[in-house]
Amino acid sequence: MVRFIGIILLAVALPLQSWASPQPDPAAITAPSGKKLALSHVAPGYPVAVIVLKGDWCATCIAQLESLAHHQRVIDTIGARVIGLVYEGDGRARQKLNDLSIGLPVFGATEHLFGILGFWTAHRAEPTPGIIFLDRCGRVIDTHPGRTPGVSQNALIFRNLMDLAEKPSKCGLLI
Repeated sequence: MVRFIGIILLAVALPLQSWASPQPDPAAITAPSGKKLALSHVAPGYPVAVIVLKGDWCATCIAQLESLAHHQRVIDTIGARVIGLVYEGDGRARQKLNDLSIGLPVFGATEHLFGILGFWTAHRAEPTPGIIFLDRCGRVIDTHPGRTPGVSQNALIFRNLMDLAEKPSKCGLLI
């Protein structure tokens, strides 16, 4: 009888333990400060262009962020935000890129999130470079994996951010 009661208590305690200590969200991103948050909470109320970087060694990716940082006034005038997103791995890439003082914040993400977004190259174990556009509510509206030959990346970013800034977004639950 005592053994039976012990099994029942254990069965009740295990779900309570997992509820009391939530596991880290594998789809969360890491802010430059180290704080974990959802991608949708990067810049609430602003359309966002997320520049996906292959890594801290990708000169083309860094040059694109630097170019966009140079146009920060235009981005502010549009009423939008631009961030970088790099594979978190051991956390050093995010830190190294933020230490470069590019002018735009670089966040870290897990393989899991890149996979959900369709930006993970499994055979190379790295993200596919590209651009993700979020609306004012933080919802993914459009994605452009890889480089777009013949199209200026910045022109694509500015055009999409202006379109998103002009469209009113109704955030919240749709009933």
